[in-house]
Amino acid sequence: MADTISIKFKDTAKPVQITTKRFGELMKDAIDRSGTMEMMDEIGEKLAEIKLARARAVARDRAARDAATQAQRDRAAFDHAWATRAEHQRQQLRDMNKRAAEFYGRAGR
Repeated sequence: MADTISIKFKDTAKPVQITTKRFGELMKDAIDRSGTMEMMDEIGEKLAEIKLARARAVARDRAARDAATQAQRDRAAFDHAWATRAEHQRQQLRDMNKRAAEFYGRAGR
């Protein structure tokens, strides 16, 4: 009769009985697959790095677009302020010329 091992899992009420021979086969199989599992882990890590790099590139592109949009808004605001200031100065000059014409017109010069 073969020796048996009793394994208790969290989700089972009774321990599972397994022969030492079968346990050895399962362990050998697990060791053989561990190389494959390590490769899968490495591939998963590389994929995670690629995903992170893509996310960073998307964030950089978004930041560049946002900066360009803000620069356009700033330029438009500057142009508007400059035009408003220029119009104000032209109006002041017209008012000064009008007052000067009135003054010299009354003074008879």
